[in-house]
Amino acid sequence: MAVKLKTRRLESLLRIFSVRQFRAKHLRKIAGVLTNPYATWTTITLLALALVGLRIHIVGLQYYLGSSSATEHKLMERERDARIELTEMKDPKKLLLKAQELGFERTNKVIHIPLRDNGYRKGLR
Repeated sequence: MAVKLKTRRLESLLRIFSVRQFRAKHLRKIAGVLTNPYATWTTITLLALALVGLRIHIVGLQYYLGSSSATEHKLMERERDARIELTEMKDPKKLLLKAQELGFERTNKVIHIPLRDNGYRKGLR
């Protein structure tokens, strides 16, 4: 019965892979491994361990992505607050109030500093 099973399996492998006779020796080895229960269970166990390892790696990546997205959300909130503060600081009325809170006083003397050539001196180009 086992011999029939081996020959049937070999014939089906030959049909599946459509291999010529000089490669049939390798297929006989494969058929022998497939009928050996110890080799089969060892192969199944190794494949199962590989799948478990991949699953653990995937779960670790999911945790990393979750923490990264939480960090991104916090940074986006900080950026939004900084943009709001920047637009508030551009308003002249709010700047005047902030300066008065900090103790700055308005002066009558204004100093104008002329810029030539976008701030560069002429002889240095």
